[in-house]
Amino acid sequence: MSERPVSSAPIDLKLVLGAGLLCALVAALGALLAPRVWGEGAQAALAVGCAVGWVSAVAGSIPLARARNRGEAERAMAFLASTGLRLGVALLLGGAVAWVGGFARVPLLVGLAVSYLALLGAETWYALGVARKATAAEKRET
Repeated sequence: MSERPVSSAPIDLKLVLGAGLLCALVAALGALLAPRVWGEGAQAALAVGCAVGWVSAVAGSIPLARARNRGEAERAMAFLASTGLRLGVALLLGGAVAWVGGFARVPLLVGLAVSYLALLGAETWYALGVARKATAAEKRET
């Protein structure tokens, strides 16, 4: 019986596309409400905030994807690294865009916060899947 090798790609395409789809959904729903709440220009700021949330989620998934073939301790460290990297990218990129971008700050930060929280669920689901597959692979080896 040949086993399918586990990929050690630096990023998982399913997570990237799923996160992008979730961000597009958040931006589309926000686009309906943003002009009423914050006025003109809020839609673009909200969409940019969602894009920053997506970039942070993709960056945060890199340690998780790279830890798929590692031991339990290295996977645990990857989970911590993923959380820190994601938060760092969101803070730095979100702050830079808010400071230099010329977008309305409140809708930009609301879009970032909502997409960050929505994608946190997706990333947690992904991290649990990585852990579950690795544990199953370790049990098969023993």
